[in-house]
Amino acid sequence: MMNEINENQQRGKRLTKAMGTRNITVRQLADSLGISHTAVTHWRKGGSISLEHIIETCKELNISIDWLLTGDKYFFLRGLTNDQQQAVVKLVAALRKGNKKFLNKPINIIE
Repeated sequence: MMNEINENQQRGKRLTKAMGTRNITVRQLADSLGISHTAVTHWRKGGSISLEHIIETCKELNISIDWLLTGDKYFFLRGLTNDQQQAVVKLVAALRKGNKKFLNKPINIIE
């Protein structure tokens, strides 16, 4: 029971972060999902959320379900070799720094 509460709270923090990053208010998210703003507030505080609402919320915020539920920001790297994972990480780092030249270099991610 204690683990579930902590997981819900962590999910609520991730939801709040995603909303803030996208400048989406509680009311805006609630309206787009067709639910009350108190429901969204409840989720942000660690309240339970149905699978249907998880899916719809992730679509609306353009975030992965894996990230919302687990916080695993590298879930998309699963199944790749170490070299492939490193190539993706380097690409993301370069893009974050604004290094567009990196895009002109071939990267073998899929064998």
